[in-house]
Amino acid sequence: KVLGDWWTNWTIMVMPPSAFFILGVIVWWARSKTEKEEKEKEGGTALS
Repeated sequence: KVLGDWWTNWTIMVMPPSAFFILGVIVWWARSKTEKEEKEKEGGTALS
């Protein structure tokens, strides 16, 4: 094992449809966080 016995396997990532769904959620979260930080740098609010 690469990560040792303490690691719990992510069986949801083994199933292709679930893996694409999880990957999509992660990308959506990262993009929204990045856009929010860029708006705050410009001096605007994140909601506008």
